[in-house]
Amino acid sequence: MSPVLLALLAVPPTVEGVWVSADDQANRAAIERGIAAAAEPFGPITFVVRSALRDVSPVFPSVTIRRAGDLVTCLTPPVAATTTRGEGTTIGLDRAVNQLTHAMTTTTLTQVTWNDAGRRRTVFTVSPSGDRLEVAVEVTAPRLSVPVRYVMQYRRAVTLDAGTPAAPRPAERR
Repeated sequence: MSPVLLALLAVPPTVEGVWVSADDQANRAAIERGIAAAAEPFGPITFVVRSALRDVSPVFPSVTIRRAGDLVTCLTPPVAATTTRGEGTTIGLDRAVNQLTHAMTTTTLTQVTWNDAGRRRTVFTVSPSGDRLEVAVEVTAPRLSVPVRYVMQYRRAVTLDAGTPAAPRPAERR
């Protein structure tokens, strides 16, 4: 088969799937650089600020992204974020209830969570080859003069197809 025909038949990469950390040490180092830049203006209490920011900036062991109709699920253990029609709530790493929005295309999921303490924007982007996922994070808060920014790298572990069931909808609160 000709290379042109193969290219035309190629399935475009999708952000949906199960991803695992490509390099935990490199991802942790990227987070540490972001935390250091945000904590530096705090001078003598930098170590306290760094510790607090580390608590809410983990290297996720895995990332699972799935869309089924208007339901988007993004699992970044220990956080599960599910939206219907792009809006929802989730429990954050600090156990606070966060507002949540998702915007998803074939190759990108943009997730924004926020509460009174601050805002986190996470952009999940699949590589052109479909085997890597870049996770770019920006955390802003009223007490931070400099946002925490970092990028982590993940590799594809599982490709989800149309036959893979979506995660169940979260239980409704009564």
